Amino acid sequence: MRIIQPVSLVLLFLAIVSSEIACGNPLPTEHQTDQQLPSIVDHNDVLEDTSPATFAATSLKNLLESYDSTRGMPQELPAQPLSKTAAYNTSLLNFVTNIYNHKSYATELSQSGTHMIQFMDYSNELQLGPDAMYVSMRLFYNKMKSAEIVDDSVILQLLDASPQHLERYFVEYNHGQEKNDLNRIKKQIESMIFSKFTKNIDLFKREPDTFVTHLAHDLAQHYSHEIEAVKKASAKQEVIERLRTIIIRFYDTALGKTMWNPQQPDRVWSSFTTMAQGLQRLGEYNIIKHMDDLDDLLWTLTQRFNYFLDLTGASLPLTFYERVERDLAEKSVYFLEFREQDEGVTSKKETLMDALMQAKARAIAYEKQGIISAPVMFR
Repeated sequence: MRIIQPVSLVLLFLAIVSSEIACGNPLPTEHQTDQQLPSIVDHNDVLEDTSPATFAATSLKNLLESYDSTRGMPQELPAQPLSKTAAYNTSLLNFVTNIYNHKSYATELSQSGTHMIQFMDYSNELQLGPDAMYVSMRLFYNKMKSAEIVDDSVILQLLDASPQHLERYFVEYNHGQEKNDLNRIKKQIESMIFSKFTKNIDLFKREPDTFVTHLAHDLAQHYSHEIEAVKKASAKQEVIERLRTIIIRFYDTALGKTMWNPQQPDRVWSSFTTMAQGLQRLGEYNIIKHMDDLDDLLWTLTQRFNYFLDLTGASLPLTFYERVERDLAEKSVYFLEFREQDEGVTSKKETLMDALMQAKARAIAYEKQGIISAPVMFR
């Protein structure tokens, strides 16, 4: 039985805004928010002084303390709307303190991906950067570690929603623009020198030293701007890659805990194959960039399904095995037909067929002779 019902982040945000106004405490202005509420999502600066292991807890704690400190502000200060970042931070904090920290929330998360999708929706609505999604995704990733079993419907729900919500973060950076390479910089410098000589040829003839000094200053300034642009691009790409990594880790953890319902055998196999297709879609949308990462997730899915067969195979009807065997014989499950990334390893299809054969033998023995009973946990 679910203890916590999914709560809309927007409603959470409206609730906290309403409570502030009702108590006579004006909300901080956008300028005040930037100074008084350390941003959760602008975390690159924090990472420089904080170890990755303690960053999330520290930033959330700081936000909570800073938010409490705004109570009792002078009444003459006018109430103004929160900035986008502050609105997201406030909603995230309210969610963490009121829902996420509940001792039963891991169970709720294992049964519904609604909250995760709400965070994706909210972040897209506010057009926030990948760092905002990283923070929320990391929170859900760490909470998922506490779940014992994840319902397969949660994985299907998230895989269906992830591409459309996360695609914008992984559009190739500088797509359609010139890259910051030496050839482009060389051409810009040549153009700058030519322009300076053309427009200031008289100054060069009269005062060559002055001309060279000015030219050197302009070139140095241009180089400084290029270096700054490269640093910003690198920082942005670092955040994107960190988000990509946490998404992959989340799915790997969730897939490793996934369980199907043997009392609904007609949907078990289709759920498994749909999950595989969903993982491949993450690759199509550039959320998963390296084939090794996709292969790792497909291995996690396959091995978990093999475990499911080992655990519940005796309770599955023979019609289930006939359908799976037919699809495998017809090679209709495409990812099982792919060449393995590592030479010499037993393929996913072979490991699945082996688990399937053993589970089917137990199912036959149970169905025809009652030798093996169905697991107690699924009766």
